[in-house]
Amino acid sequence: MVHSDIFSKKLKKFGLSQSFLVVLHTSEVLTANIGTILDLYGVEKGLEHFRSTLDLNFHHFKYYLLKEVFSSVPDIHSFAELRAYEGKIDEICWLICKKHYLESRGDKSAANAAILPDTCVYQLFRVFCLLADLIPDSENGDVVQVVLHTSEVGLITSQILSSLGSEWDQPTFDQITTNIPGFKFSTFLTLLESRFLSHVDRAGLVEAVTGLSQTFIEDVIKKVSPALGNSGVAWSKVKCKACTTSQILSSLGSEWDQPTFDQITTNIPGFKFSTFLTLLESRFLSHVDRAGLVEAVTGLSQTFIEDVIKK
Repeated sequence: MVHSDIFSKKLKKFGLSQSFLVVLHTSEVLTANIGTILDLYGVEKGLEHFRSTLDLNFHHFKYYLLKEVFSSVPDIHSFAELRAYEGKIDEICWLICKKHYLESRGDKSAANAAILPDTCVYQLFRVFCLLADLIPDSENGDVVQVVLHTSEVGLITSQILSSLGSEWDQPTFDQITTNIPGFKFSTFLTLLESRFLSHVDRAGLVEAVTGLSQTFIEDVIKKVSPALGNSGVAWSKVKCKACTTSQILSSLGSEWDQPTFDQITTNIPGFKFSTFLTLLESRFLSHVDRAGLVEAVTGLSQTFIEDVIKK
Protein backbone atom coordinates (compact mmCIF):
# COMPACT_ATOMS: atom_id res chain seq x y z
CA MET A 1 0.00 0.00 0.00
CA VAL A 2 1.02 3.65 -0.34
CA HIS A 3 3.33 4.80 2.47
CA SER A 4 0.77 6.65 4.54
CA ASP A 5 3.21 7.81 7.21
CA ILE A 6 5.35 9.60 4.64
CA PHE A 7 2.23 11.16 3.16
CA SER A 8 1.08 12.29 6.59
CA LYS A 9 4.22 14.38 6.98
CA LYS A 10 3.57 16.06 3.66
CA LEU A 11 -0.06 16.63 4.56
CA LYS A 12 0.78 18.60 7.69
CA LYS A 13 3.09 20.87 5.71
CA PHE A 14 0.09 22.53 4.13
CA GLY A 15 -0.44 24.74 7.17
CA LEU A 16 -4.11 24.85 6.20
CA SER A 17 -5.04 27.03 9.18
CA GLN A 18 -3.38 28.53 12.20
CA SER A 19 -5.70 26.58 14.47
CA PHE A 20 -4.54 23.33 12.88
CA LEU A 21 -8.01 22.57 11.61
CA VAL A 22 -8.57 21.37 8.07
CA VAL A 23 -11.18 23.52 6.34
CA LEU A 24 -13.77 21.28 4.73
CA HIS A 25 -13.55 22.79 1.25
CA THR A 26 -9.75 22.57 1.19
CA SER A 27 -9.78 19.00 2.42
CA GLU A 28 -12.32 18.02 -0.26
CA VAL A 29 -10.12 19.47 -3.00
CA LEU A 30 -7.04 17.74 -1.64
CA THR A 31 -8.81 14.41 -1.17
CA ALA A 32 -10.30 14.54 -4.68
CA ASN A 33 -6.86 15.18 -6.20
CA ILE A 34 -5.27 12.31 -4.29
CA GLY A 35 -8.17 10.07 -5.31
CA THR A 36 -7.62 10.96 -8.96
CA ILE A 37 -3.94 10.07 -8.68
CA LEU A 38 -4.89 6.67 -7.25
CA ASP A 39 -7.71 6.09 -9.79
CA LEU A 40 -10.32 6.50 -7.07
CA TYR A 41 -13.18 8.87 -7.76
CA GLY A 42 -15.72 10.49 -5.45
CA VAL A 43 -13.72 9.63 -2.31
CA GLU A 44 -14.05 13.24 -1.13
CA LYS A 45 -17.84 13.12 -0.92
CA GLY A 46 -17.92 11.43 2.47
CA LEU A 47 -16.01 14.28 4.10
CA GLU A 48 -19.11 16.47 4.24
CA HIS A 49 -20.77 14.09 6.69
CA PHE A 50 -17.64 12.79 8.40
CA ARG A 51 -17.93 13.57 12.13
CA SER A 52 -20.79 15.99 11.25
CA THR A 53 -18.54 19.04 11.37
CA LEU A 54 -17.39 21.73 8.94
CA ASP A 55 -13.76 21.37 9.96
CA LEU A 56 -11.48 18.53 11.02
CA ASN A 57 -8.29 18.39 12.98
CA PHE A 58 -5.23 16.73 11.48
CA HIS A 59 -5.81 13.37 13.15
CA HIS A 60 -9.41 13.18 11.90
CA PHE A 61 -8.44 14.04 8.34
CA LYS A 62 -5.59 11.54 8.37
CA TYR A 63 -7.93 8.84 9.66
CA TYR A 64 -10.41 9.56 6.87
CA LEU A 65 -7.71 9.32 4.22
CA LEU A 66 -6.34 6.06 5.60
CA LYS A 67 -9.76 4.40 5.88
CA GLU A 68 -11.57 5.82 2.87
CA VAL A 69 -8.77 6.38 0.37
CA PHE A 70 -5.55 4.45 0.95
CA SER A 71 -7.28 1.30 2.16
CA SER A 72 -8.89 1.02 -1.28
CA VAL A 73 -5.57 0.99 -3.12
CA PRO A 74 -4.35 -2.49 -4.14
CA ASP A 75 -0.95 -3.63 -2.87
CA ILE A 76 1.86 -2.11 -4.90
CA HIS A 77 4.76 -4.47 -5.60
CA SER A 78 6.52 -2.49 -8.34
CA PHE A 79 9.12 0.07 -7.31
CA ALA A 80 8.42 2.12 -10.44
CA GLU A 81 4.72 2.25 -9.59
CA LEU A 82 5.38 3.16 -5.96
CA ARG A 83 7.79 5.91 -7.01
CA ALA A 84 5.24 7.26 -9.47
CA TYR A 85 2.54 7.48 -6.80
CA GLU A 86 4.97 9.07 -4.37
CA GLY A 87 6.03 11.66 -6.92
CA LYS A 88 2.48 12.59 -7.92
CA ILE A 89 1.33 12.98 -4.33
CA ASP A 90 4.40 15.11 -3.66
CA GLU A 91 3.47 17.36 -6.57
CA ILE A 92 -0.08 17.85 -5.27
CA CYS A 93 1.20 18.64 -1.78
CA TRP A 94 3.74 21.09 -3.15
CA LEU A 95 1.21 22.75 -5.44
CA ILE A 96 -0.98 23.54 -2.44
CA CYS A 97 1.67 24.80 -0.05
CA LYS A 98 4.51 26.14 -2.23
CA LYS A 99 3.17 29.69 -2.28
CA HIS A 100 3.79 30.03 1.45
CA TYR A 101 7.39 28.81 1.26
CA LEU A 102 8.45 30.46 -1.98
CA GLU A 103 6.97 33.89 -1.34
CA SER A 104 8.32 34.02 2.20
CA ARG A 105 11.88 33.81 0.87
CA GLY A 106 12.01 37.43 -0.31
CA ASP A 107 12.29 39.38 -3.53
CA LYS A 108 14.54 37.48 -5.89
CA SER A 109 15.60 40.72 -7.58
CA ALA A 110 16.87 42.21 -4.33
CA ALA A 111 20.33 41.97 -2.87
CA ASN A 112 19.11 39.41 -0.37
CA ALA A 113 17.65 37.20 -3.08
CA ALA A 114 16.98 33.58 -2.25
CA ILE A 115 19.94 31.36 -3.08
CA LEU A 116 18.10 28.12 -3.74
CA PRO A 117 16.16 27.94 -7.02
CA ASP A 118 12.50 26.93 -6.72
CA THR A 119 13.28 23.48 -8.11
CA CYS A 120 15.78 22.91 -5.30
CA VAL A 121 13.29 24.07 -2.67
CA TYR A 122 10.82 21.47 -3.95
CA GLN A 123 13.44 18.72 -3.85
CA LEU A 124 14.42 19.68 -0.31
CA PHE A 125 10.73 19.72 0.62
CA ARG A 126 10.48 16.09 -0.47
CA VAL A 127 13.57 15.08 1.51
CA PHE A 128 12.41 17.05 4.54
CA CYS A 129 9.00 15.38 4.59
CA LEU A 130 10.55 11.96 4.14
CA LEU A 131 12.94 12.30 7.09
CA ALA A 132 11.02 14.59 9.44
CA ASP A 133 8.94 13.47 12.41
CA LEU A 134 5.38 14.30 13.37
CA ILE A 135 5.66 15.90 16.79
CA PRO A 136 2.44 16.39 18.81
CA ASP A 137 2.21 19.50 20.94
CA SER A 138 2.57 18.76 24.64
CA GLU A 139 -0.29 21.10 25.56
CA ASN A 140 -2.70 20.60 22.66
CA GLY A 141 -3.12 17.13 21.16
CA ASP A 142 -4.72 18.58 18.02
CA VAL A 143 -1.53 20.45 17.17
CA VAL A 144 1.01 18.46 15.16
CA GLN A 145 4.27 19.92 13.87
CA VAL A 146 6.54 18.42 11.23
CA VAL A 147 10.09 18.79 12.54
CA LEU A 148 13.42 17.60 11.17
CA HIS A 149 15.87 16.63 13.90
CA THR A 150 18.91 18.87 14.14
CA SER A 151 21.30 15.98 13.49
CA GLU A 152 19.57 15.23 10.20
CA VAL A 153 19.59 18.91 9.25
CA GLY A 154 23.36 18.71 9.71
CA LEU A 155 23.53 15.52 7.66
CA ILE A 156 21.65 17.07 4.73
CA THR A 157 23.62 20.31 4.88
CA SER A 158 26.99 18.56 5.09
CA GLN A 159 26.16 16.34 2.12
CA ILE A 160 25.20 19.34 -0.02
CA LEU A 161 28.42 21.15 0.89
CA SER A 162 30.48 18.01 0.32
CA SER A 163 28.97 17.61 -3.15
CA LEU A 164 29.96 21.22 -3.89
CA GLY A 165 33.51 20.67 -2.73
CA SER A 166 33.09 22.88 0.33
CA GLU A 167 34.33 22.06 3.80
CA TRP A 168 31.78 21.15 6.45
CA ASP A 169 32.20 23.11 9.68
CA GLN A 170 30.65 20.92 12.37
CA PRO A 171 31.67 23.15 15.32
CA THR A 172 29.96 26.17 13.74
CA PHE A 173 26.83 24.13 13.08
CA ASP A 174 26.80 22.88 16.68
CA GLN A 175 27.16 26.43 17.96
CA ILE A 176 24.31 27.72 15.79
CA THR A 177 21.94 24.90 16.69
CA THR A 178 22.64 24.73 20.41
CA ASN A 179 19.39 24.03 22.31
CA ILE A 180 17.48 23.63 19.02
CA PRO A 181 16.14 20.06 18.87
CA GLY A 182 14.63 20.37 15.41
CA PHE A 183 13.69 22.62 12.51
CA LYS A 184 10.50 23.41 10.62
CA PHE A 185 10.88 23.51 6.85
CA SER A 186 10.91 27.30 6.54
CA THR A 187 13.52 27.62 9.31
CA PHE A 188 15.58 24.88 7.70
CA LEU A 189 15.64 26.83 4.41
CA THR A 190 16.65 30.02 6.21
CA LEU A 191 19.50 28.25 7.97
CA LEU A 192 20.76 26.75 4.71
CA GLU A 193 20.68 29.97 2.72
CA SER A 194 21.86 32.42 5.36
CA ARG A 195 24.64 30.42 7.02
CA PHE A 196 25.90 27.69 4.71
CA LEU A 197 25.09 28.37 1.05
CA SER A 198 25.85 32.07 0.72
CA HIS A 199 29.35 31.47 -0.68
CA VAL A 200 28.92 28.23 -2.62
CA ASP A 201 29.15 27.69 -6.35
CA ARG A 202 25.64 28.47 -7.61
CA ALA A 203 26.22 26.58 -10.85
CA GLY A 204 26.63 23.26 -9.04
CA LEU A 205 23.91 23.82 -6.46
CA VAL A 206 21.08 22.34 -8.53
CA GLU A 207 23.15 19.25 -9.29
CA ALA A 208 24.12 18.81 -5.63
CA VAL A 209 20.55 19.10 -4.33
CA THR A 210 19.25 16.86 -7.11
CA GLY A 211 21.79 14.20 -6.17
CA LEU A 212 20.80 14.47 -2.51
CA SER A 213 17.13 14.14 -3.42
CA GLN A 214 17.76 11.06 -5.53
CA THR A 215 19.68 9.40 -2.71
CA PHE A 216 17.01 9.96 -0.09
CA ILE A 217 13.87 9.71 -2.22
CA GLU A 218 14.47 7.24 -5.02
CA ASP A 219 17.15 5.00 -3.54
CA VAL A 220 15.63 4.82 -0.07
CA ILE A 221 12.08 4.22 -1.32
CA LYS A 222 13.41 1.49 -3.58
CA LYS A 223 14.78 -0.35 -0.55
CA VAL A 224 11.48 -0.06 1.34
CA SER A 225 9.46 -2.76 -0.38
CA PRO A 226 5.66 -2.68 0.04
CA ALA A 227 5.89 -5.94 1.96
CA LEU A 228 7.54 -4.02 4.81
CA GLY A 229 4.54 -1.73 5.21
CA ASN A 230 5.30 1.22 7.47
CA SER A 231 7.70 -0.55 9.79
CA GLY A 232 9.73 2.12 11.55
CA VAL A 233 12.46 -0.39 12.35
CA ALA A 234 12.86 -1.47 8.75
CA TRP A 235 12.76 2.14 7.57
CA SER A 236 15.48 3.15 10.02
CA LYS A 237 17.73 0.28 8.92
CA VAL A 238 17.38 1.20 5.28
CA LYS A 239 17.93 4.90 5.82
CA CYS A 240 20.90 4.55 8.14
CA LYS A 241 22.94 1.94 6.33
CA ALA A 242 23.39 4.11 3.22
CA CYS A 243 23.91 7.33 5.18
CA THR A 244 26.41 5.79 7.59
CA THR A 245 28.60 4.22 4.91
CA SER A 246 28.59 7.29 2.68
CA GLN A 247 29.37 9.58 5.64
CA ILE A 248 32.44 7.52 6.61
CA LEU A 249 33.78 7.51 3.06
CA SER A 250 33.09 11.23 2.66
CA SER A 251 35.04 11.98 5.84
CA LEU A 252 37.95 9.97 4.43
CA GLY A 253 37.89 11.87 1.15
CA SER A 254 36.76 8.80 -0.79
CA GLU A 255 34.09 8.86 -3.45
CA TRP A 256 30.72 7.31 -2.61
CA ASP A 257 29.66 4.76 -5.24
CA GLN A 258 25.86 4.71 -4.99
CA PRO A 259 25.31 2.37 -8.00
CA THR A 260 27.60 -0.27 -6.48
CA PHE A 261 25.85 0.04 -3.12
CA ASP A 262 22.45 -0.34 -4.82
CA GLN A 263 23.63 -3.43 -6.68
CA ILE A 264 24.99 -5.07 -3.54
CA THR A 265 21.92 -4.33 -1.41
CA THR A 266 19.22 -5.15 -3.96
CA ASN A 267 16.31 -6.92 -2.20
CA ILE A 268 18.00 -6.52 1.18
CA PRO A 269 15.72 -4.43 3.42
CA GLY A 270 18.11 -4.30 6.38
CA PHE A 271 21.32 -5.57 7.97
CA LYS A 272 22.21 -7.21 11.27
CA PHE A 273 25.18 -5.58 12.97
CA SER A 274 27.62 -8.36 12.08
CA THR A 275 26.53 -8.25 8.43
CA PHE A 276 26.81 -4.48 8.43
CA LEU A 277 30.42 -4.71 9.64
CA THR A 278 31.23 -7.32 7.00
CA LEU A 279 29.76 -5.11 4.28
CA LEU A 280 31.77 -2.10 5.46
CA GLU A 281 35.11 -3.89 5.72
CA SER A 282 34.89 -6.13 2.67
CA ARG A 283 33.35 -3.78 0.13
CA PHE A 284 33.91 -0.18 1.14
CA LEU A 285 36.82 0.20 3.58
CA SER A 286 39.43 -2.14 2.10
CA HIS A 287 41.22 0.64 0.21
CA VAL A 288 40.74 3.63 2.50
CA ASP A 289 43.36 5.51 4.48
CA ARG A 290 43.60 3.53 7.71
CA ALA A 291 45.19 6.44 9.56
CA GLY A 292 42.06 8.56 9.24
CA LEU A 293 39.57 5.78 9.83
CA VAL A 294 39.39 6.19 13.61
CA GLU A 295 38.84 9.92 13.27
CA ALA A 296 36.15 9.44 10.61
CA VAL A 297 34.17 6.90 12.63
CA THR A 298 34.57 8.95 15.80
CA GLY A 299 33.16 11.98 14.02
CA LEU A 300 30.24 9.93 12.73
CA SER A 301 29.56 8.63 16.23
CA GLN A 302 29.56 12.14 17.67
CA THR A 303 27.09 13.29 15.02
CA PHE A 304 24.60 10.49 15.54
CA ILE A 305 25.06 9.75 19.24
CA GLU A 306 26.48 12.64 21.25
CA ASP A 307 24.88 15.47 19.30
CA VAL A 308 21.50 13.72 19.22
CA ILE A 309 21.56 13.17 22.98
CA LYS A 310 22.74 16.75 23.56
CA LYS A 311 19.80 18.12 21.55
